[in-house]
Amino acid sequence: MLSTDAYAYLNIDDPICAWATYRSVLVSVAPNGADDLIGGISVMSASMLRSGSRARLNNELAIESIRRLRHPGRVSRLRGMYCFLDKESAERAAVLWGSYRNHFRLEFLAELHLEPKSRIDRFDSNWITYAKRDGNGFLLASELGQFDQYWEGREYPGKVPIWETIIEGRMIVLGTDLRDRAYKVIREKYPRSVTLLEIARLAAWVDSDLGNIRAWLQDDGDHVSLHYLQDMREANDEEFLRKIEQLKLEGHPINWPDLYQEMKHGSFGHTMDLRPYGLVLPKSELPFLRPSPRIKEASSMTTSSDNLRTAGRLSALENLLASLVFDRARIDANPSAWIKQYILNIRRGGNFISQQPLPEDIAGCLREETHKAILEFADLLEFQLQESTRTGQIDHPVGEKGNLQS
Repeated sequence: MLSTDAYAYLNIDDPICAWATYRSVLVSVAPNGADDLIGGISVMSASMLRSGSRARLNNELAIESIRRLRHPGRVSRLRGMYCFLDKESAERAAVLWGSYRNHFRLEFLAELHLEPKSRIDRFDSNWITYAKRDGNGFLLASELGQFDQYWEGREYPGKVPIWETIIEGRMIVLGTDLRDRAYKVIREKYPRSVTLLEIARLAAWVDSDLGNIRAWLQDDGDHVSLHYLQDMREANDEEFLRKIEQLKLEGHPINWPDLYQEMKHGSFGHTMDLRPYGLVLPKSELPFLRPSPRIKEASSMTTSSDNLRTAGRLSALENLLASLVFDRARIDANPSAWIKQYILNIRRGGNFISQQPLPEDIAGCLREETHKAILEFADLLEFQLQESTRTGQIDHPVGEKGNLQS
């Protein structure tokens, strides 16, 4: 019997969340401390992009910038999963945040078991709830300094704390009621996908991520695009197939009608068509946040919150991509050298995916403003590298040596 370690509100009206809920294992972007997909972002981050709430995205990037600069050991709000370690905090959150326009309602509350090796950070969400904003919902620059106290795990003064926990790892959904309702959502909207859904559920039982859905952010020059990918890497793995066969021999409950629905035709069925949930946005429409004054003009740059303001050309998305670059670098034997090579590549027009120089005919078509934005992105990376090196927060490899050559 698995213990109830946490609680979370799961929006099973969203088929992406419903799929994960029925599958029963929620997986963060980097469940093992490093991610092989540099463009992976959390489902929450993806939902912010989909919602069109530029203020909320900008605010999260502001908070993330402070974590990056001064609290890099904490789990990122943009890459982790959210839960409450006690039911009282979960219920207070529903009272404070819940409405019929969102999923912070008791009918969406799930009991969770936390994977023991997951990374866990606990914070008082009141720091965010009660932070002052302008008339458009954007955090005031003068308020950003208080988020050091958020990342330090302190209580917000004068309010009963609502402790939210951010997880990097895996959470198991307990009970059957919410999972049964999640199944009905998938079956109603994507009836040809229930065979694959059942296979994904069985995979979760044998500690496989097969069938897990991930959000993927892609840089497309002047635009960014959001896609959803389904993990099928173990589909032909003999060890995985052996585990599934063993599960069947042990008499594990299996939804045979759903399996036979497509397998009788020699197929595993269809993935959900999540293209309507993706999007393409021009970078010019995204909010931005960058250190100020300009890095090259600053003779004595400090990391105080006064140096953060909404200014310059660097979009909020590019700050997020900077976070992903640093996360990728940390699995290399020499992270700072990896980042320096990355900076060199983008300054001379290298392709971000292959790290090879762009063909001359394509490179010549890059607009001047895009080139300026790329150079400013390199400036930001260089500044963050200097700060991380100065404070000893980089050059501590945690995984196998990576490779980034031009």
